Amino acid sequence: MIVAWVLLHRAMTGEWFWFLRENRLYIARAWQELRIHERQPPSLRLAPVWYLAAIPWLSMGPALLFAIPGVPPVVRRAPRSLALMGLVLLAFVTAVWVARTNLGLMRHFVALIPFYATLVASGITAVAALTARALGRPSMARALALGLCLAVVQHVARGPLEKQVRWATRDSRRLYVQERAVASVLRANLDGRARVFCDVRSLETFTQLPPWRFIRWRVSDVSDFTLLVEASQRGRVLVVTEPSRATQLRAGVRVLYRDATLVVLRRDAPAVLDPRGGLDARRGLTRGEPRAAVIVRLVVGAVAAAAVLS
Repeated sequence: MIVAWVLLHRAMTGEWFWFLRENRLYIARAWQELRIHERQPPSLRLAPVWYLAAIPWLSMGPALLFAIPGVPPVVRRAPRSLALMGLVLLAFVTAVWVARTNLGLMRHFVALIPFYATLVASGITAVAALTARALGRPSMARALALGLCLAVVQHVARGPLEKQVRWATRDSRRLYVQERAVASVLRANLDGRARVFCDVRSLETFTQLPPWRFIRWRVSDVSDFTLLVEASQRGRVLVVTEPSRATQLRAGVRVLYRDATLVVLRRDAPAVLDPRGGLDARRGLTRGEPRAAVIVRLVVGAVAAAAVLS
């Protein structure tokens, strides 16, 4: 199946293993946009044991300890293919994450669930048998194993899931300080129908603003004139991007926020381009000025110009 899939991709793309190259480029962009190196999340700090122990502990809690006495029975009695495949998968996902060629996502552990479940089940059986022999009631082994199994299922279904949610919430407060600061600046400066030029997609989630507020252009392609037109139509326009992508924006732009990786700019509509003033405002006249006064001013200006030219 895998070979057929690879051959099909080769026929469609004209390149061997094109998907591997694209995946590598995607991972490189994701590491840069998510700034994983700067944030140093737990998955990065615990990379060597992230899939070996950290994720299993987050998923199962103390019930994972049953996997320790479960190792010898699995090695002795389980099919060698089961143990070998589990170890190969564990080594692969760990090596790939340590080499920084994926994102260290928790869902990658799904491939190891059968292996770890076997270890835990084998450990429960071993502990139950040892406990029954210690009590001098070997016949109780099955009942003890059933009771321990039900207790583990109940614990895993409730405790660790809540712990994961609390851990993720606590970690997000520490990791996404810049994003939350930028989102606060955006919300404070957006009014009326103003929109945001934004090419950092992850920020949209933190702002909690409706999708129509965002213009998803590459900011490096946005000019001062583009901002002028947008601000003239809506009264104000904001820009969120990396500092290196906004170097061409200078005219009438005010910096609201800047750090090493993000910058927020604001451009207000100039008085002579007030979108609510119509034609008079575009000519620099006071909005709401009587038409007769406008005509008088135009005539006086024309006479003065004629006198100068003569």
